[in-house]
Amino acid sequence: MATIGTSHTMPIPFNGSNTYINFEKLFSNDPLAYFSTDDENLQKAIEASKFFKEKEIRLLGEIESVEEVVEEQEAKAEIPTEQVEEKAPEAEIPAEQVEEKAPEAEIPAEQVEEQATELIASSEAEAPKEIVNEEVTTFQEAKKILTSAPYNVSRQALTSPERVFKKASENGITFPNLHIPEA
Repeated sequence: MATIGTSHTMPIPFNGSNTYINFEKLFSNDPLAYFSTDDENLQKAIEASKFFKEKEIRLLGEIESVEEVVEEQEAKAEIPTEQVEEKAPEAEIPAEQVEEKAPEAEIPAEQVEEQATELIASSEAEAPKEIVNEEVTTFQEAKKILTSAPYNVSRQALTSPERVFKKASENGITFPNLHIPEA
């Protein structure tokens, strides 16, 4: 037996309940999925099912060509033309209502250079300045500053003197009077 499509399962009434029949593809590019059984009662139940009656399941010997089965399934899925509404005609916009696209403005090279220089200068002015904190002499003081606003560095990121200096540097702070104790 075969059906069109990918591998799938179909419920077949058998012995008082639904038995789920797995149709499997033999090859990945095969348009049919197959099922085979030696059980005559199951075979009769499949042939008595609505799927078989509607030709969704076919005996392999009945299939003359795969194309024929595909065409029949597609025809079954088509909507009769009288049920299809006509497509609405495309709306036409009068030419006088269509605005023409404005031509691309050309900016002289000198003006572009000038704007770029201004942008760089303004971004440098807005760039955070390095903060030099000479009062800090212990790592506890440095950690207190780094974990508070506006830096909000987590305490877990400050577990060693090297990490304290690294996070201070990342945040634009220097502690010139803070030194790693010699061992």
